[in-house]
Amino acid sequence: MAKMSDAEWYIKHNEGLEREYYDTFFEACHRFRIVWSNATPIEKAFIEEVTRVTFEHSLADRGIISRDAIRPTFSKRKLLRR
Repeated sequence: MAKMSDAEWYIKHNEGLEREYYDTFFEACHRFRIVWSNATPIEKAFIEEVTRVTFEHSLADRGIISRDAIRPTFSKRKLLRR
């Protein structure tokens, strides 16, 4: 199977909430100056968590999900799974 280029991957994942999630992900990487392909496991976990919380708050702001559904940032349960 041929590897998809970054541009091909982005175009394929460029619809609706999925696009919004990845836009949030890329913004977090840029904001914290993390290059995903070179990131340590801790940096990746950090970016994943920042992305999740930011995205879920965005959904709650628009009434798509309840604020009660948003798990706290860096919750103990998530840290224990790692």
